Parts: sequence; C-alpha cells; structure tokens
Amino acid sequence: MTSPPPSSCSNSAVPVPVPVPVALVATPTGLFAMSVCATIIERGGPGYLNVLVLTFAWNAIEFAVMGVLTPWLLLRQCWSEHHGNRPNAIGATSVMVNSGRA
Repeated sequence: MTSPPPSSCSNSAVPVPVPVPVALVATPTGLFAMSVCATIIERGGPGYLNVLVLTFAWNAIEFAVMGVLTPWLLLRQCWSEHHGNRPNAIGATSVMVNSGRA
C-alpha cells in the first residue's frame, strides 16, 4: 500500500484533492435523484416522496457549498499552520490561565 505524497499541510486524514471531485460528482447526482422523485410525484406518485425531494435538494446544496468552500478552508488551515500562533489584537496570545484550584 502506498502513502499519499507529503505536503506542507499533511495533518488532515483526507488528501487535499479528494473533497472537490466528490462534491462535483455528488451534487449532480443529488439533483438528478431530486428530479426523478419530483417527476414521479407529478405523475401521481405517493406524496411522501416530497420528503425525499427536500432531502436530495438539501444534500445537493450542501455538497455544492462545501465543494466551493473546501479549497479556501484548506488554504486557511495551511496558512495558520505555516504562520503559527500569532498575538491577538491586544498583543497577548491565547493562553489558558490556571486559577490555582484543585
């Protein structure tokens, strides 16, 4: 078994090129399933298929949005890993303070 090529941001379990193609395949698939269910409903099918239409629509929208956002989120993660912990606006880093209680 081969391991994925090393990258500067290799802390994630999923390789970088995987989420976007999955979203590109899952979005049209969900829209097609929604269309089939809507067509069945229009031709006199059972009304409970409306729930499936809403579910397929929600999943397709969710995959499309995450497919667009994933590269930006990965870039942000790599940027923060590369630049480390920077001071906040006040000039202090985020540190947990121990109150001394046991």
